[in-house]
Amino acid sequence: MKRTLLVYGSILLFLAATAGLVIAWRHLTRGPSTVLTSPCDPPCWYGIRPGEMTSLPVLSILMELPWVSGISERMSNWPVRDELVHLQWSFGRPAPDAYGFAYIDQDVCWAVSILTHGSLAIADAFGRFGEPELMWMHTGKAEAREWVEVTLLYPAAGIVVEVDLDLPAGGSVDSVEILAQTPVWRVTYFDPARFQALLDTEILINESPRARSGDLVPWPGLGVMPYEAAPEP
Repeated sequence: MKRTLLVYGSILLFLAATAGLVIAWRHLTRGPSTVLTSPCDPPCWYGIRPGEMTSLPVLSILMELPWVSGISERMSNWPVRDELVHLQWSFGRPAPDAYGFAYIDQDVCWAVSILTHGSLAIADAFGRFGEPELMWMHTGKAEAREWVEVTLLYPAAGIVVEVDLDLPAGGSVDSVEILAQTPVWRVTYFDPARFQALLDTEILINESPRARSGDLVPWPGLGVMPYEAAPEP
């Protein structure tokens, strides 16, 4: 009996050690977000320059990046015209980001979005871009999840940084706190000359323009921020 327990214990220790090595290996093989490693200045991302490039050069750049895979072309709604083409792709190691999108209108790329999914923090984004000029906040709900979406905008630089903050279920919290270590959900690069036109889409702010209320407000700095809960349907 004692020998059996020793065998089982050894197996469990081996499995735990193996799992630890796998986790450590994954951590070591994950590089920094492509938002931080892009060699060109924003709003350029890895040579893709919104407002200056057509779809073919964008596609060529994506195909040359070794950690980009699964490139596909999709169609989505576009308020100005019936449909908008966007290229979608996924990231592989060592890039830790999740997905990317390049939005094409009349064969010109106007914006690129990188779903970072927490691969960088607010402090990293501010170190790369500086602090934003404007902010937009709104709440969202999906099944049991409720969150506050904070959109930080850099109109002159052509950058948007989005932060999603989960709210406690059934809570009465009326404020959220953004800290230096708060994870970033998404970064979008766009042509600054198209800022106003892009505000009329869901590319910069992840909410229908018809559903938005109020105006963009100046960025108050890190800390606690009040918010208004989404109205009940």
